[in-house]
Amino acid sequence: MKIAFNRKLSIIIPKFLKRLLLIIPLCFALGCTHTREITKGNQAEYFQEINNYDGGRTMTVNLTDNTEFNTNFLTVAGDSTFFMYGKTNNIKAVKTSEIREISQNYTGNGFLEGLACGALGGFTFGFFIGLASGDDTKGFISFSAETKAFISGIGLGLLSGTVGSVIGLTAGSNYKYMFRDNIDLYQSRLLKPE
Repeated sequence: MKIAFNRKLSIIIPKFLKRLLLIIPLCFALGCTHTREITKGNQAEYFQEINNYDGGRTMTVNLTDNTEFNTNFLTVAGDSTFFMYGKTNNIKAVKTSEIREISQNYTGNGFLEGLACGALGGFTFGFFIGLASGDDTKGFISFSAETKAFISGIGLGLLSGTVGSVIGLTAGSNYKYMFRDNIDLYQSRLLKPE
């Protein structure tokens, strides 16, 4: 009975690894995105978070007329927003009601999120593989199923944590601030017949 189970397990694992190899490019493309919806009720908190931005990273400002600006400096207030864009750091002022979205990318957070997700997923998968392989027969070196579960869990956790941290460092962690009231207004203008 154990031999038949192990044969089935060896057939399942290569199929799983093939599927895993298809998922890895998606992880690079998608990264991790944190979306925050800004409304009149919470705008002071999120404006302060955006304004406390420490520089060094590029932010993208998307306006409701579909124009996009990349900036390293941005100040948001209830009525107006100021930012610098372009190679010559042109200063632009727009009404805050004309902003649809502000997005930022943090590679440091992406590294930590990728490390944590990869290590946790790898440990869990390795733990169950070790547990499913059962106890070894008596011999010079033999392990119980629980010991093999922890050994394979730690091994796969380290491996996938390393891969996850590289993916997180490459793709980063995206923060999107969606101006919900402005988006609703923008969409209502699009749907209004002329």
